[in-house]
Amino acid sequence: MSTSPRLTYRFAHSIELAIHTKADVSAYEFLAANTLDAAFAGGTSMFTVGAGGTFRSKTIRKKKIGTSLYESRGLTYAHYDPEDYWVGGGTMPHDADGSYVTIVEKNALGVSRPAGAVLIVPPPAFFTVTKPNLTVAATAPAVAATATKIPPAGSLHFTLPHFADCVIITNNGTHSLFVSFYAGLPEFEVLQGQSTYFPSAGLDEVFIRGGGGTVPFSAFFSIVNAEFA
Repeated sequence: MSTSPRLTYRFAHSIELAIHTKADVSAYEFLAANTLDAAFAGGTSMFTVGAGGTFRSKTIRKKKIGTSLYESRGLTYAHYDPEDYWVGGGTMPHDADGSYVTIVEKNALGVSRPAGAVLIVPPPAFFTVTKPNLTVAATAPAVAATATKIPPAGSLHFTLPHFADCVIITNNGTHSLFVSFYAGLPEFEVLQGQSTYFPSAGLDEVFIRGGGGTVPFSAFFSIVNAEFA
């Protein structure tokens, strides 16, 4: 499976993402959508960046905005304005909205790998407080459990813009919801109509699936904003 990007910069009309470049990857295709469900189903392609390269969309270049202060070797960067890719009637987000980004890796032969985890990119003003609250609403796919109870392939996998401490996950469906915060650790069950609360979770990724059918769910994450910590 492909990697997931990390958010390094988010202001109005400006999103910068970074990827730890892999030796067996020749390029990274960036896709986005305006909902978590749409991104998981397959987002809309925005652009492709050569491994180890830096991409700047037309508005970023026009404004002469530089690349990240954190730029270093071994990373691939993308810096863009969501409005450069918005098309009416599609699933691309406006800059003022939350964005859901996935990466598709391409090997030396140009063959694409399955998309990686969905990165949730919040709206521009999100990081103006110490602990901004991120809300998520989506549908967990129906996927059978593994023998070891670790998250199976096909689970909805998404990553947060930064670490979260307080977390609440609510099952809004009629089947059980199964959740894990790590790829190699067992899932826990959230019964239908129930919520599970974690006062100090310390997580930045979620694996989630429905047992016996798809399950609509909602989640609350209190994000730790390091700039104000």
